[in-house]
Amino acid sequence: MSVKAVASDKMLEIFEILFGDNINIKPVTNHVSADQSLMAARYVIDDDSVCGWILADPMFAAAAGGALTLIPPDVVKEAHQKQTLEGMLLENFGEIMNICSSVIQSKVERHVRLDRAEKPGDFSDIADVDQSSRSSFEVQFPRYGKGIVTVAIA
Repeated sequence: MSVKAVASDKMLEIFEILFGDNINIKPVTNHVSADQSLMAARYVIDDDSVCGWILADPMFAAAAGGALTLIPPDVVKEAHQKQTLEGMLLENFGEIMNICSSVIQSKVERHVRLDRAEKPGDFSDIADVDQSSRSSFEVQFPRYGKGIVTVAIA
């Protein structure tokens, strides 16, 4: 595993702050790719060069967005089935990704900010990231389900 890989304790720390200590997270080896993800976040340093990404599979994106503000599980299930985030689910996902900039920053050791969080179609530069710089986690959100999120450090 690369020095740039993110440890599960860092992800757990962030997710416990956001979602409470009932969150369950474990490292997995299957990474979310750009074509498998529903949503992605791109992070940049002060000179606007890309330093990392977070890719979320459809269930992670919907469940995280719902769990943040306790959106009814039926709404989350529908968003997962439709493979689209709208309204509060989309806003919540963006807020979560903004907070997760600290995960990227812990590895880049420079000021990091969220460039944007959206569907990954525009993020062609994700493919250039070495597999050893990717860390993936299965996250179980009580009442909402589980999904996979991949952190990639440039």
